[in-house]
Amino acid sequence: SYDTLDVWIDCLANCGQDKYNPRRNVRLKGNCHNCHNNDEITYDWYVDGYLMLSTRIFLMFIKNPANNVVIELKVSTKSGRRGSQQVSLERTRVPRNGNCVVRPTVGWEVDTKFSLCCANFTTKHLPIEYFSYAGDVLLKNCMDCKCSMRLQAHMTEIYILV
Repeated sequence: SYDTLDVWIDCLANCGQDKYNPRRNVRLKGNCHNCHNNDEITYDWYVDGYLMLSTRIFLMFIKNPANNVVIELKVSTKSGRRGSQQVSLERTRVPRNGNCVVRPTVGWEVDTKFSLCCANFTTKHLPIEYFSYAGDVLLKNCMDCKCSMRLQAHMTEIYILV
């Protein structure tokens, strides 16, 4: 009917296939098909029944010990129209038992090409993505052993997040 809003949720990051990695932000976007431009629209995001955000974009680390989390978007307009949509996301398990190697182990910033290879990790949730950082700067994200990078000037260490 005219009173019910047609609401849906777009997955922007870390929510594909209804799964999320608890070490990364979940990013969703609220949409309303039959909202009118001249009507004030409110977007309220609930996580397991608790109001968390009142913005169109949901951006949050989900620190939930349960395996599943329900995220609900409730949209309302100043004229009193309402609609809602929800998604259920399953927490992925951290990959285990693998190791990562950076070669060479010593080199020069800007000049040395470093190769990264991570192997033997086990998880139910594939594919596994590897992130290499120097300080707070993401150098590269990879999904196999064909990953190489150079350190920027004044950077001295690489660390890996699996």
